[in-house]
Amino acid sequence: LLYFVILMVVETFVLAGGLIVAYLRKGQRILNWKFDGQLAKRLIKDAWPLLFSAVFVTIYMKIDQVMIKNMLDNEALGNYAVAVRLSEMWYFIPMIISSSLFPAIVNAKAKSESLYNERLRRLYSLMGWMAILIAVPFTFFSGKIVFLLFGSQYTQAAGVLKIHIWAGIFVFFGVASSKYLAAQNYTRIIFFRTFLGMVTNVILNFVLIPTHGIYGAAIATVVSYFITTFFIIFFGKTREQAILMIKSFNLFYYLKLNKGRS
Repeated sequence: LLYFVILMVVETFVLAGGLIVAYLRKGQRILNWKFDGQLAKRLIKDAWPLLFSAVFVTIYMKIDQVMIKNMLDNEALGNYAVAVRLSEMWYFIPMIISSSLFPAIVNAKAKSESLYNERLRRLYSLMGWMAILIAVPFTFFSGKIVFLLFGSQYTQAAGVLKIHIWAGIFVFFGVASSKYLAAQNYTRIIFFRTFLGMVTNVILNFVLIPTHGIYGAAIATVVSYFITTFFIIFFGKTREQAILMIKSFNLFYYLKLNKGRS
């Protein structure tokens, strides 16, 4: 465990060093920096919802395991943790794709609003179908996957994985829509939707874990992620984004987009 911590610290320094080198290669000088109080206040005003949102996300992504340990036992927690590990191992994909594509999407806004919306539609369609293509094989072959990787002592994890893997759809959509919300400076909406997701997850875990065990925790995760992602439908200025995400489930809609692109 100590070596993992050391690696995390080293990684942070390497990333920071890379940023400094890139900054200096652009002809900039760190010694020229000056503190701007007004800018700092403006950044804090815009960023505090994102700060608390990050805390809420951390809580509702891990609180289920804490509650399983306290409400059930370590064996149940072990089975659940195995399923979650396999389910969440794909969550880096939407982060990479969104980070790579969103600068081009934002640049399109300067050209035309229609081009901006078209690229958002394509992003949501890509996210939705990529998540489905991951979820389907894990649903049908979860037992074999768990047995192959972890052995027969984690048989319960297979049933949990069949449920939990579908939370990935809402994670993929959530990452993409969060990029949109941040670009539009709708940081308070990000705050409210992650807070609602956290509260929903905790309440559902309290209700479902005693009656359905670790499967109830998986159901609570899927439902809370769904609510977190599509909560934006209740705001007039973001409702269109929720509708675009819903439309992306339609395979014919996705094929039509790509046909139009060609």
